Amino acid sequence: MASDLADKVVVVTGSAFGIGRAIALRAALQGAMVVIADVPGEKDAGKRTATQCEAAGSPKSIFVACDVSKGPQVAALMHTAANECGSIDVVYANAGVGGIGPGKWAHEVSDEDFMQVVAINLCGVFHAAKYSLPYLVKSQGVLINTGSTFGMVGSHYAPAYCASKGGVINLTRQLAEIGRVPLEHLERGAVLPAAAVP
Repeated sequence: MASDLADKVVVVTGSAFGIGRAIALRAALQGAMVVIADVPGEKDAGKRTATQCEAAGSPKSIFVACDVSKGPQVAALMHTAANECGSIDVVYANAGVGGIGPGKWAHEVSDEDFMQVVAINLCGVFHAAKYSLPYLVKSQGVLINTGSTFGMVGSHYAPAYCASKGGVINLTRQLAEIGRVPLEHLERGAVLPAAAVP
């Protein structure tokens, strides 16, 4: 039985490690071309994941260095994915950070640390949607965002994380509105993991 992902192009942000790596490898097992995207500092790990994807059955897997908090880098990621692989069928906006430094209450968190988490977790998902939608509309593809249960219920010691993931959930709800004709065939959704196990 053929997989729905066979020969499809799947872009996964934050995929050098963890949940993103598992998603990329699963797509590879189903025969997808996989684009591994992670920050430049994780280049070696990202290339290793790309190699593992090809060993798992991906006809093509590449690593693209990308800081999702920077819109131009995400635009370049999508351009590279489409040029190298021919199209984009699935974008999994997974890149994120748990927090900067030890757990703190809101009044203990610096503005810089708060904004860094929001820039990666929330703005990164926005950038992924913004720059992938032209490709996904064309392919009638799928956009998936990684949220968190903490974006719905909150957690002590994680104000930036909770705020950013709550934003991801509501951004996903907004993206799910199908009033605009160009988006009516595009599938959108979010997953809300409670914890990531290495």
